[in-house]
Amino acid sequence: MTLIGTELLAQSMTLGLWRDGMNTERLYYHSDQPVTWKTAEGQMYTIPSGKSSYLAIDKGKVKLSTSQEVIARSTSFERMDGGIYTLKSLSPERREEKYDQGLKVKSDGLALKVIGVITDFEDYVAGVIESEAGKDQILEFYKVQAVICRTYALGHQRRHEQEGFNLCDQVHCQVYKGMSRFNPEILLAARSTQGEVVVDANMDLITASFHSNCGGQTLNSEEVWTNALPYLRAKKDTFCLKGYHATWESEILRSSWLTYLEERSGDLSKVPAKDLYTIRQPERSINFSIADSTVPLKDIRRKWFLNSTYFEMDEDGDKLVLKGRGFGHGVGLCQEGAMGMVNLGYSYLDVLTFYYTDVHLLHLSVIDFFKNN
Repeated sequence: MTLIGTELLAQSMTLGLWRDGMNTERLYYHSDQPVTWKTAEGQMYTIPSGKSSYLAIDKGKVKLSTSQEVIARSTSFERMDGGIYTLKSLSPERREEKYDQGLKVKSDGLALKVIGVITDFEDYVAGVIESEAGKDQILEFYKVQAVICRTYALGHQRRHEQEGFNLCDQVHCQVYKGMSRFNPEILLAARSTQGEVVVDANMDLITASFHSNCGGQTLNSEEVWTNALPYLRAKKDTFCLKGYHATWESEILRSSWLTYLEERSGDLSKVPAKDLYTIRQPERSINFSIADSTVPLKDIRRKWFLNSTYFEMDEDGDKLVLKGRGFGHGVGLCQEGAMGMVNLGYSYLDVLTFYYTDVHLLHLSVIDFFKNN
């Protein structure tokens, strides 16, 4: 079932925190206010102000304690109070973050499952904006990010359903490092565009993909992923060419490159050196053709941790020099291009309709009307 307009607005969402592949075994919670924890069995335990809470996996359950004593054990604990709090994973150690959403801590038998409960969706959007776009942009750019972050989150809110939450806090969904704290215009952007999303010709939420810098040309969705989406079409982009990530340079050992190609394409002894060690992209390409085979450029990018697939390559003695453009997968909205556009006076709507083809900016509350008429 596909959720639409008012159904999307009514959904409460949950967020899997610290889903970075490292099992959380112990965490620290602190607030300037007393905190009440509710167990899976319905019991309530209040930790007074000035004391920190520690939650740890212990024989398959979650153990709640302070620095002085063990309070209780249960399969889960839920925070029952509002307000801002600090959360830090102690095992493994991660930097502390501040949150202003709800919190549940469960046992999955071997580790803690830490789940944020999104009580204010626009606060969540603001947190994503700050994590994805930083704190030093202008309001109009933050409006762009607010709309695409909101659209993406609502369109993918069943992505982790089988794991017991809606979205994760990693790049797999959208990066979320807690509440927005460093620029008040970020929250203003979320609030001033509240409920606005991007939809396609069928009034469905688009996959609002974005990347750092396209290097001057975006890609069609099917050139990177599987599906050809009508709103994710390649286009020339001159707005990002002065961006921080517009160009890059890297080197590969000639011998390593040859070994890699032979593993992919077989014997290359009869292939001219200029074909082996030279790559040109007058237009952004998808594959590198060699002999009778092709190597996807995205595989080369992954192998050598390159910023993008948009590069040219030349010989230089025993090494190969790669001069590239852009940073990221190249599909959808180019963040540094969007920054360039708003700095030239374009509106957030101008930016969205430039990077996404034949789309509409609508409020969630009216999607039902357009779908039914």
